Amino acid sequence: MSIVKKVIAALILAAGLYVAYEIYQQSQLAGILFVILALTVAVPLAVGTVRRNNAIKTNIGEMPDSKMDVGVRQARATIMREDGEVRGAPARKQPS
Repeated sequence: MSIVKKVIAALILAAGLYVAYEIYQQSQLAGILFVILALTVAVPLAVGTVRRNNAIKTNIGEMPDSKMDVGVRQARATIMREDGEVRGAPARKQPS
């Protein structure tokens, strides 16, 4: 999968550089900006710095590292309390 991403990134970069060259002949600033745009798309795809969703998930047993981890744990605890899975915790009052 990594090789496929790198090939796609190389193709995007090659096409972007060709189009940038064609644009550069008409307007130098537009050509330079298009090169920057092509690099902005191709480099992260080739390097693979995209953060995965499974890296964000936390286990209940481990200590939270960030505010997002604390929020996820708080939401899980609230849902467990509302479902009655946590005993001894007062239930949320229902509006009458």
